Amino acid sequence: MSVKVTKPTVRLQDKINLNYADTIPVERMPVGSIIQTVHNTMVTSGSSNSSTGSWSPVAGMYVDITPRLPGSRIMIHCMFNSIYGNYSNVGSASNYNHLRIYRVMNSDTQLHYCTGQASGGGGRMDAEIQRQHNQGEHSSRFYQVIDQPHTTMKIRYQLYYISTGTHILFHNDTNSTSSMTAYEIKYAGAETQ
Repeated sequence: MSVKVTKPTVRLQDKINLNYADTIPVERMPVGSIIQTVHNTMVTSGSSNSSTGSWSPVAGMYVDITPRLPGSRIMIHCMFNSIYGNYSNVGSASNYNHLRIYRVMNSDTQLHYCTGQASGGGGRMDAEIQRQHNQGEHSSRFYQVIDQPHTTMKIRYQLYYISTGTHILFHNDTNSTSSMTAYEIKYAGAETQ
């Protein structure tokens, strides 16, 4: 009696083309893996004046992310195109714009990131972006911060600014694009923290 053995046909190309990212649970991904990326662009130009002495959000400059693991790190990139300096004949050396990135959860502004201080602290990412320029200075500013929010709730990272004196923050004035991007990165112990 003979026994016939057959093997299933396996096409190597089909195996290569499998999208394993859809089949591997995030809990089993290696530490340092990017679990998800969220991007938001702002193309509207505008100007803002926050000379009231309080920090205010820059309209449209935010990114929302819902972490998949409670112990993940969130890396935030902020690319902001704006004009600093003399605007509407404002040229005093005492007029500045300062910027921060805040974390907002449940409509509660919690922390700002450049030094990781609690809200109201003195830390600023950009402590002097105006110094008596006669025509103003067009520039692109890039900021990167890393947060460890310890949650799987939706988080908003928002760019905030404050103007001292009568200085005005003017952004996307040459049809440019500003953006914020959030990356969830798996960290050691992300499943339990």
